Amino acid sequence: VLDEMLKRIEARHRLKMGEYFRKNEHWEQSAAQFAAVVQLWPDLDTQTQHDSRSNIPLQKALRMQAVAYSSLASLDEMTGNVAAAVEHYSKAIQLNPGDADLYNNRGNLHQKTQAYELALEDYARAVELNPHNEKPYYHRANAYKKLGKLQLAADDYSRAIQLNPVFMYAYHNRGNTYLSLGRFDLAVQDYTRAIEFDPDSVITHKMRGEALVRLARLEEAVVDFTKALDRRRADAELLNKRGAVYARLGRYDLALNDYSESIRRNANHPAALNNLAWLLATCPNEQVRNGSKAVAHAIRACELSQWKETGSLDTLAAAHAEAGDFAAAIRRQSEAIELAPAQARTELQSRLDLYQAGKPYRQAVRAEGESANEAPSPTP
Repeated sequence: VLDEMLKRIEARHRLKMGEYFRKNEHWEQSAAQFAAVVQLWPDLDTQTQHDSRSNIPLQKALRMQAVAYSSLASLDEMTGNVAAAVEHYSKAIQLNPGDADLYNNRGNLHQKTQAYELALEDYARAVELNPHNEKPYYHRANAYKKLGKLQLAADDYSRAIQLNPVFMYAYHNRGNTYLSLGRFDLAVQDYTRAIEFDPDSVITHKMRGEALVRLARLEEAVVDFTKALDRRRADAELLNKRGAVYARLGRYDLALNDYSESIRRNANHPAALNNLAWLLATCPNEQVRNGSKAVAHAIRACELSQWKETGSLDTLAAAHAEAGDFAAAIRRQSEAIELAPAQARTELQSRLDLYQAGKPYRQAVRAEGESANEAPSPTP
């Protein structure tokens, strides 16, 4: 009895020292302390659990070893050894199978290795053990989303929010899920709630801007992209997205500036190259159009897509037509049609008919309240 008591005293001391070393980022010393706790009862992890209820010393030893294995797993994760972390969490679970956090943590590691089905099993067990903790619901929702099970993901995000109404990340990720489900109004609501908790979040302003674009609330989308750019001025993707909205609003000079700045920040941004080429080739404002520059940008966009992207070829064809090279326009438009899905071919064919008639394609002049045509390649 005295020997067991001394072991428990030593174990508590080593667990505290392990935590001290971990907080001070002395990983090796920390791991040594936790490993020493494991060695105090070297055969404990193979013992059966059926008699632990009536054996208080055994219960205490089980819990302390479970903590030691869990702490080793945490260190493994910090140092990038995911396989060892999973093994250590599994040993901790064997010793303390009623700890919901252990299942949740192991599930998170399974997600990191894209073992989503194993992650779902662990999260289900964590929820079963502690249905009032929002974290397993949140992490399970992330796994469902990765698997494309969007409604199940939305449901779990909702459960997490019910349990923790100030869970910003759950609002943000549920907004992403609603965006993928095409429920743009709900996505905007969730992003707005997330922004209330973190007004400076670049990613949430960006995502709300995207949802607002899908709702054709373009002025509001500009505001969100601008707020994001206020905090990340060199972001080529954000510049391209705001430029695309300006183009749809008919503010071609602002669109031209944003596309150009996006390319200056990232010369190999295919969407910005394509969008700029489309604007230069098809803008209803003659002062904006420039066929030769449109061709140069469109060729680079096609090179980046290895000449396999319908929208980039469509844009290059329009650029050639603006530059007066209708033979090249016809050739590239024909290539675009060959690559396009059936539902997109009617519009592409209408442009081909123009080029065959020796006419360039022009976007319609924007009436008040209308959006200009988007570039044919989707903006990522």
